[in-house]
Amino acid sequence: EAFDRALPGRFEARLDEQVERIELFPESGPILFESYRRALLKRFPYMAVYLVGVDRIVLLAVVSVGRDPAWVEETVSGRSDG
Repeated sequence: EAFDRALPGRFEARLDEQVERIELFPESGPILFESYRRALLKRFPYMAVYLVGVDRIVLLAVVSVGRDPAWVEETVSGRSDG
């Protein structure tokens, strides 16, 4: 925000776009590990990590794509009862 006051709004818009895409096509995100999937945010180096259940989709985290994959797995594993 210090560099561009519109940046937080653009980030939120990109996240909202991905959430809508996930709702329409939940299985489209590539598997990150186990049954956890990811969706990349356009124009931002972040990804949404989510699970697809029988009757719901759970967004677990939004993390930098530069994060260590082991850290991402350790952080989000077990956040949902599936």
